[in-house]
Amino acid sequence: GAVQYIHPSIRAQYIGEGALMGFCSVMAALLIVYLEKLHKIRSPMMIRIIGMFVLFMVVVFAYKIIQVYQFKSQWYAPSFYPPEYYIRGPLMRDQGNSL
Repeated sequence: GAVQYIHPSIRAQYIGEGALMGFCSVMAALLIVYLEKLHKIRSPMMIRIIGMFVLFMVVVFAYKIIQVYQFKSQWYAPSFYPPEYYIRGPLMRDQGNSL
């Protein structure tokens, strides 16, 4: 078969997988910290360009972490929309969450 880099079990991992997840986590955190340092750049246009690139890379690293987690735990599949069985409509039709 093909080479596996991500162990399919939630309770085990390969060393490369651990290194990849650690790298993604650390890079996302460092990039967020770097966002705070952007104010030292004099050009507002460069701040915008670098800021957008840094935010894009944070999303890429976070998405990779979520993607690996979804692969390892098949039950995890969130979506933007609520499940079909949820009651929809005005607040008075709420399912017990109203004050």
